Amino acid sequence: MNYIRYFKRPEFVDTLPEDAVITSISAGKNYNYAVSSADNKVYSWGFGENYVLGNKEDVSVHKPY
Repeated sequence: MNYIRYFKRPEFVDTLPEDAVITSISAGKNYNYAVSSADNKVYSWGFGENYVLGNKEDVSVHKPY
């Protein structure tokens, strides 16, 4: 069963690549984005409904990818 937990406080994200240099973060109510200048990538996680995470899937993701 794929589900996402509800958090009452911010949670430390430790799953980004070690060489990622995060230069910008956008945190909303249901999903988050982090931009890395080192590899020109956008990492996203959270509720995936309506394809908001950019992975071409309508599923929730618990860790940045």
